[in-house]
Amino acid sequence: ALGINLAPLVGHSALRMWVMGDDAHERAATDAEVAAMQRTLAAALDAGAVGLSISHIDIDERRRPVPSRLADRFELQRLGATLGAAGGMLQSVPEFWDTEAMLRRVDELADLSIASGCPTTFSPLIDQTPGLVSEVLVAVESAWRRGARVFPQVQAHGIDLNFRLCESGFAFARLRPWREILAIEDRAEQLARFNDPTIRRLLVDAAYLSADAKTRAGLEATCV
Repeated sequence: ALGINLAPLVGHSALRMWVMGDDAHERAATDAEVAAMQRTLAAALDAGAVGLSISHIDIDERRRPVPSRLADRFELQRLGATLGAAGGMLQSVPEFWDTEAMLRRVDELADLSIASGCPTTFSPLIDQTPGLVSEVLVAVESAWRRGARVFPQVQAHGIDLNFRLCESGFAFARLRPWREILAIEDRAEQLARFNDPTIRRLLVDAAYLSADAKTRAGLEATCV
């Protein structure tokens, strides 16, 4: 018989919304709200969840930062303590295109792991920015020497993405020409921009600069 290979994580944004309601999108949590999150997280871990998943990059359908991005250090430390006490882990999605931001996130995960005793992991780690992977792995090794447990999830050949050209998404988050068009709410205006040859050239150039050689060849072939 086949078994189900599943390890559920509690979504930090969902946890904040459960406790804070709409305020989860607006502010840091109070001490009482953090305590309520800890109780809810503990109950989820007791019911079979293996840890907590947080994002530092995602946006919702209204282009607002997801609630986990509004958490302060105190909130993360207290949730880390709950994870450590229950034997859970913390999974993080950092700014994977920005070397300096990634290095800061590794340090934050290391501090949290040392303080709470919980293992931490982050993904994706892809060779999208020159030198990023090697620098981040050096930081991970340093974290281990400090006594932290920080596990990178390396994806040597990139990641699969589903996206639509009428919506913003992290595939285009750091490409300004794409961000500007995808922020347009009027669909007719957006299509007119996409159909403008000059703008199309700018879009391809922006994507070209961030792509590997194989993808660049495809981009050149589609820019007509």
